[in-house]
Amino acid sequence: MNIKEIEILLEKYFGGESSLKEEKILQEFFCSGEVPEHLKQHRQLFGFFRDTRGEILANPAFEQKLEEKLCMQKEETPVISLQPRRARFLYVTGIAAGVLLLVGLFFTFQKEVFNKPESQTAVTGTALAYAQAQQALMLVSENFNKGMDKVQYLSEFNKGIEKMQMLSNFYTYQTQIINPDLTK
Repeated sequence: MNIKEIEILLEKYFGGESSLKEEKILQEFFCSGEVPEHLKQHRQLFGFFRDTRGEILANPAFEQKLEEKLCMQKEETPVISLQPRRARFLYVTGIAAGVLLLVGLFFTFQKEVFNKPESQTAVTGTALAYAQAQQALMLVSENFNKGMDKVQYLSEFNKGIEKMQMLSNFYTYQTQIINPDLTK
């Protein structure tokens, strides 16, 4: 058999995709004496399968004892299952909690949304517009006054700049008075 074909069969074997016929071909190849060096590492694996093929267990009751222990262990292991009553109970309590939350929110915001203050219901039309405009103008006035406080800081800054310019002018005239020759 060709070595390339054997390598392809080995890939299929280790990938779990080989058939029984292909596995038998591999066993025959590795049991023969003509195995290349790079494939000798697999020789022991296929030799083990050949050697243990006809082997009989020393204790014939071993399989029966193993099956009994597995069955006993299966009976002892509890099966976890979600009982239908419990699942239904959790579902219903979740819905009840959601409804309770919605009712609580409704009564909390009911006073704010549905009950209008009586002073607002008496004011209509132009009087309402006048009151809203007055509130808006008061808000603008307050913010404008806050801004004017900040502008006063700027006026102090401008005074400082003017004093600096006077000092700069003094420095210019000082050089002309002390060293008149340098200015020409």
